[in-house]
Amino acid sequence: MSLKPSDFVHLHVHSDYSLLDGMAKVSRLASRAKECGQTALALTDHGTVSGAMAFYKECKKNEIKPILGCEIYLSRGPMRERRKGYNHLTVLAKNQRGWENLRRISSLANLEGFYYRPRVDFETLAANSEGLVVLSGCLKGPVPVLLQQDKFEEARAEAGRFREVFGEDFYLEVQPNSLAEQAVVNDGCLRIMNDLSIRAVATCDLHYIDPADAPAQEVRICIKSGKTLSDKNRLKMKDDFFFRSSEQMIDAFRHCPDVITASRDIAACVEDYDLLPGNRNEYYLPRFQTPDGSDPEAYFDRMCEQGLRERYGEPTAAQRERLEYEKGVIRKLGFTTYFLIVADFIAWARANGCPVGPGRGSAAGSIVAYCLRITDIDPLRYDLLFERFLNPSRVSMPDIDVDFCEANRGRVIEYVRKKYGEENVCQIVTFGTLKPKAVVKDVGRVLEIPYGTVDKISKLIPEGPKLKSLEQAFAESPELAALRDDPAYRKLFDYALRLEGINRHEGKHAAGVVISDIDLLERIPLTQVKGDKTTQFTMTEVEEAGLLKMDFLGLRTLTLIEEALRLLRKRGVELDMSSLPLDDAETFAMLSRGDSRGVFQLESSGFRKLLKKAKPDRFEDIIALIALYRPGPLGSGMDEQYINRKHGREPVTYLTDLLAPILDETYGCILYQEQVMRIANQIAGLSMSDADNLRKAMGKKKIDLMNKYKPMFIEGFVAKGVDAKIAEEVWSQIAFFAEYGFNKSHSAAYGLVTYQTAYLKAHHPAEFMAATLTSWISDTDKILEYAAEIERMGLTLRPPNINESDVTFDVRDGEIVYGLGAIKGLGEGAARAIVETRESLEGKAFRSLFHFAEEVDSKVLNRTACEALIKAGAFDALGFRRSQLAAALETALQMGVQAQKDKLSNQVSLFADLSAQNEDLDGIERDLLPDIPEWRDADLLSYEKEALGFYLTRHPLDAHREALARFASHEIGKLSEEKNKGEVTVGGLVAAVRHHLTKKGQQMAFVTLEDFTGACDAVVFPSVYAEVRELLVPESVVFVQGKVDTEREPPSVLVDKVLPLERAEGNLRVSVSAELIVEETTEAMIRELREVLLRNRGADTFYYTFTRARDQARTPLFRVGSHLRVAGTERLREELLAVLGPSARVRIGARL
Repeated sequence: MSLKPSDFVHLHVHSDYSLLDGMAKVSRLASRAKECGQTALALTDHGTVSGAMAFYKECKKNEIKPILGCEIYLSRGPMRERRKGYNHLTVLAKNQRGWENLRRISSLANLEGFYYRPRVDFETLAANSEGLVVLSGCLKGPVPVLLQQDKFEEARAEAGRFREVFGEDFYLEVQPNSLAEQAVVNDGCLRIMNDLSIRAVATCDLHYIDPADAPAQEVRICIKSGKTLSDKNRLKMKDDFFFRSSEQMIDAFRHCPDVITASRDIAACVEDYDLLPGNRNEYYLPRFQTPDGSDPEAYFDRMCEQGLRERYGEPTAAQRERLEYEKGVIRKLGFTTYFLIVADFIAWARANGCPVGPGRGSAAGSIVAYCLRITDIDPLRYDLLFERFLNPSRVSMPDIDVDFCEANRGRVIEYVRKKYGEENVCQIVTFGTLKPKAVVKDVGRVLEIPYGTVDKISKLIPEGPKLKSLEQAFAESPELAALRDDPAYRKLFDYALRLEGINRHEGKHAAGVVISDIDLLERIPLTQVKGDKTTQFTMTEVEEAGLLKMDFLGLRTLTLIEEALRLLRKRGVELDMSSLPLDDAETFAMLSRGDSRGVFQLESSGFRKLLKKAKPDRFEDIIALIALYRPGPLGSGMDEQYINRKHGREPVTYLTDLLAPILDETYGCILYQEQVMRIANQIAGLSMSDADNLRKAMGKKKIDLMNKYKPMFIEGFVAKGVDAKIAEEVWSQIAFFAEYGFNKSHSAAYGLVTYQTAYLKAHHPAEFMAATLTSWISDTDKILEYAAEIERMGLTLRPPNINESDVTFDVRDGEIVYGLGAIKGLGEGAARAIVETRESLEGKAFRSLFHFAEEVDSKVLNRTACEALIKAGAFDALGFRRSQLAAALETALQMGVQAQKDKLSNQVSLFADLSAQNEDLDGIERDLLPDIPEWRDADLLSYEKEALGFYLTRHPLDAHREALARFASHEIGKLSEEKNKGEVTVGGLVAAVRHHLTKKGQQMAFVTLEDFTGACDAVVFPSVYAEVRELLVPESVVFVQGKVDTEREPPSVLVDKVLPLERAEGNLRVSVSAELIVEETTEAMIRELREVLLRNRGADTFYYTFTRARDQARTPLFRVGSHLRVAGTERLREELLAVLGPSARVRIGARL
């Protein structure tokens, strides 16, 4: 019999969705089948059909018939029993009914039968057998296992059991691998075939594409199982589970060609599946029950009308026209139910104390969304476009992502679950892949390359979303490329390149929720991730399957705003964020100073600089600056153009006056995608749908589509009386800027949240900063950062106090009180118990440590928690030394436990008895404390830092604050804002030194350096180590010069030089600046000033500025030429003040 390549079909195939041992990408599987002349291909991943949709689309793209399947785990008994032991079985869907049964089996195995593996029992398989083809499986199949145990009759009977259920759709599976056990199984299967007339079929059980991938697949298994290659107990596979060509398979079974043609015959009976209803705009939206039982369409109309009048009063013709137009489009596309569902859960959230954002993305461009209170920004006022959100010519499910208060997001999801049914709602799976850095680290661990070496190599891989592959990294990093050729790292990179991009693990989408019209088991395959029911399909695949996907996003800033409002309500201030004046002068003055730390979206140093330059004075400026602060616009100089035009330093010009109404708000700059659409619609005459299509084509550089629209665009301009050359210029200009254009709807909606936080900071700084600290309560670095901002703002942060502090940060008498929940080692539960107990006391205060131990539940308060409170200073207000409290703690806890036992048994405790006898409890408790001296200052500070994560009341560097400010070019907390490899000088306390020997036996060190803003690692390489080792002494104060490595998190400094504090002056470069008052400056003063500079020659630069006293107008800094450099010392400062006057502004420092 002469067989062709198309006579064989791979029916047992694993992709990288087999997360333990599969490494073939579905795209490569499909293309390889085509290369081999095969016409069909199956996918049978272990216990999952997660890859089905991606596989289906790749097969269709390659003109290969897809066969959906799964290698299931068959339990040896009821699947719900937690009993070890299972067999493998290959199951294929031969039609749509088979696919529905297969995904149901996979779902039940994951949701109900999971015990080590997602298992299903024979009864469940039999009950869902329609449309399925079953193969007897690999060596772990139920029939093969018995054959290997030399139990032929039992194997024969087992095969007969499957034959009874599946009839001619049950096949015995033979494979060509070289395992000795496989030869036994193959012989046994062929015997059963002859005995029972059950056909046998050849499969390959492939796990990777090429034979050369076998070692990398071993590494893949080690990555998933947490093993190393040298581990003798790791899971191993033979090296012949690759994608065999048809010729190789035919040759392997030359003695029984029927097993080859059986694969072809199985494929021939497979019908196409209906996997992508969403792609033809068929959706399974949940049924929306209106509150009054009315028809959803009528209810939609009624709610839109009601919202229109609530938002605008008596609507104008323009408002009415826009609403009716949008309603018509929404109704035509069949999305009224979608809008009602979204409006409903948002309304529930607002009514139940779950703050909701004003909108995000393009949905803010819809007046229907505004009227239904889905969004809170007026699309007409800000000229936001509906077609940017929902294009009538490009039918797809609307995408309304909703921001909820982070702390309450889960409550909204729970409401949706209850409303639409637990079985109809679940979360969505995600797959983490082996990206360039991750794959190098994972492979390095498996190969047991030292962590430090792998870490160093991974840092050579460039950062950022534009990096797509290791090959790209080699091209961009010559140092990395050189290592690739190093024999020591050849295996590392070979395996990494083969494994790069494959699925590593599954996770749960942070925000995605799917809502179905019926039980999700009937719609898509399900699994569970960390105990939560999730889809097996990803976010986009869920939509393609025709299901409603919603993003329930948690936005920390909403939680922060709500917390600030709660603190304001405590002191009787009610603030309605929806009715804030959007032209508040104080808010814009604060932003114009760049005072935006803590303000949503505006915190970075780069944005603060932009604010100082732009000096925003209207809400539209905030919208524009958010759109401008991105690499594209900044790189093109658009920010400078906008700012210069805003402040009259550059004329506002238009290529044609027709552009003025559209570009006027942005001073002639094209910032927004909506402006591109307006130009195309209002001037070029394109429909809004076509205008949106053009916007998208320009943004993505789709040349063919751009060429289709260009003649229409030019003709439209010419018809309006614009010269064709001008029209060409406009086309070129918008084609250039469209690449950088931002969605104005999103910028406006998020700009509103930005403004709200700025308003709170400007008008209620204590409450705002307390809320900010609470929102980062578990992040010590952030608390330190904002504590520094609080100090800069002139506010007070009081230390924790058991008689004053709340669980979170609070405000009392205008001062911020440290939250107990932020103390390390205490925990939220214990903090809450302390506050609740205190508030239940008659005097709402603890009188002593003993009273505290007696009253607070001993089950939640252990020794570690109490020690943390003492070290943090939370008992200081009681008037005792911390050393005394620590010494008496064990006694206090024992007495407290006994007192609580006495209460439970209705006995009177010692202190209660004494109190009843009017004894002096304060005196008695004072006597129980040992009279010992307080801890040393260094210990007090060290313990405080241990408990809080930073120094709060005092800092070891307090005495050196001025020197650090003068000579350090950067604060440690701001190193992340510096460009990578930038030169820096940082100063601080040597907190720790870790000496280290390199592979070559050379000494180096890792130094932890701390200043007032944070800590960083200073890496001292062998070339520098010998020179500076004497200075690397814990608790010493030094300055470090070197290059910042911002690719690490947190950043580190690669040290070139170390200087002790006392040698900084004269050795570290600084700049000197002096302010001269115009009205007071005389020729004689200028001459004296020159003499001072000449007497203090050095290597530092001198700057000066003129200020006019009457209006404080100031010139830029002028730099004196290099011929007159100075030595920036205290002596120079004193001499300058002697000339300019004692109140003159003279600054000396690395940062001016």
